[in-house]
Amino acid sequence: MRFSVSANIVERIRRRDEAAFNELLAVAGPPLIGFAMSYGHSYDDAEDLLQGVLVGVWRMGERFAPTVSIEAYLFSAVRNAAVRAIRTAGTQERYARRYAADAAIEQSVSMPAFPGESDRADELARLRQSLDALTEHQRTAFTLRYGQEMTIAEIAHVLGITPKGVERLMTRINKLIRDQIVGDGS
Repeated sequence: MRFSVSANIVERIRRRDEAAFNELLAVAGPPLIGFAMSYGHSYDDAEDLLQGVLVGVWRMGERFAPTVSIEAYLFSAVRNAAVRAIRTAGTQERYARRYAADAAIEQSVSMPAFPGESDRADELARLRQSLDALTEHQRTAFTLRYGQEMTIAEIAHVLGITPKGVERLMTRINKLIRDQIVGDGS
């Protein structure tokens, strides 16, 4: 999900206009929290990450001068905060335990199948496996493109690579996913 804010919001934030900051939080908060959650963070942790990013913006005051759209700036800042949090001591172990518990719960729950539902469930399982096999960099690009509906140029800025690099990356990701789903499904 993308968001759009008023054209002069950066200038208003630079002047420490609380209404502008509240507008930014209201409009940008949900998609940025969802984006942080795509890194495996809980909702509460994602909220904390976003709050840290926005407090940093507020503290910059007059020095806040993004060279790109505020949308791209915030997605990039949240990505960096999410990655830093994951790399913090002990965090990876906590997430591994959480994923293992989620996987065990998913495997233990059995729902009645409707005609054709089993095939769809198998396809979804293969898709999940293929997404889990992506690198952190690839998952970020995939989430930005298909989850946040960002353009190639916006993704390039967030990832710090060229638009051509993003195009090649997306081609590789799509091929990996397609090969995983078709290869495992035959």
